[in-house]
Amino acid sequence: MKKGTLQFFFAFVSFSIIILLGTQLIVKAIGDNESSTANNDTLLQLIRENIEFRKKFGLDYDLHYVKQVITDSHGSNQKFGVALTKFETEKLEERIANQEKFVQNVRKYISNNNLDDKFSGIYVNQENGGTIHIGFKSEVANTNIYNEIKAMYFDEKNVIFENMKLSQRDLDVIVENIVKNIEKLRELGVNVLTASTDLPGQKVDIYINSNLEESTKILEDFLGPNIKVEKGQHGIENASRSDFIRPLQGGVKINNTNRPGTFCTSGYAAKDQSGAFVGVTAGHCGYKYENFYQGGQYLGMMWDRQHISSRGYYIR
Repeated sequence: MKKGTLQFFFAFVSFSIIILLGTQLIVKAIGDNESSTANNDTLLQLIRENIEFRKKFGLDYDLHYVKQVITDSHGSNQKFGVALTKFETEKLEERIANQEKFVQNVRKYISNNNLDDKFSGIYVNQENGGTIHIGFKSEVANTNIYNEIKAMYFDEKNVIFENMKLSQRDLDVIVENIVKNIEKLRELGVNVLTASTDLPGQKVDIYINSNLEESTKILEDFLGPNIKVEKGQHGIENASRSDFIRPLQGGVKINNTNRPGTFCTSGYAAKDQSGAFVGVTAGHCGYKYENFYQGGQYLGMMWDRQHISSRGYYIR
């Protein structure tokens, strides 16, 4: 999966939520006496989804092991939307906590040392245990800076520096231009469904529901060359807010399972800096690690909660 992040316009809220669009773990029909094709299909789907998650986060994805964890109701934990052992859950929580703390410290260091004009951004690759990639637009003259940043993390070998011509903010501006001019683009015949910034790939991914060749030319003339345009599914205006919609789009109804009887509205689908697909919604919709459904299907777990500016732009 490509790695990147998205900053999308979401007005009139003071906080935003990042929901990790995960996989559903249904622990029914496993180990029951009644056996059916549907149950077998469900188990196979669960295994595939669990293996996919484990690959993305660098966990053991041996088929026999995964099946054992899924069927072990006493040893498995579903905090991350898939079956994990208690040890795996604790280690993953510890890893993410260390990463969050380090990223915050790096941003403070960048600001305190007046490196903002050279800094491009940060992303995390979880596949090999969590390497943290720090991008600069140009080489930093004082090489001690690299060493000082590495020293802030408990595992220096997992801190990698990269040269990135475009910063996260540069890519965000492209997305903001799409959002601000969404109606103008429609008048030109371009129906944008979603857009997400890809920091490692140094581009913005745009999914459309209009002629690919014509839309690509219009978007490149409008936004510049640092975009990749692909065909997506139907726009949200063609479906009910309660219908099952994938990929997730803005304006659909989502439910927090920890708050029965309540619902919120999704902002836009995106990808975060680790490459995981995420969705943005209002901050009052829930808290970290609460689970969300959309269209009767598991959507994912709240991954982060961030303050946004009065203008309504999500700030990372």
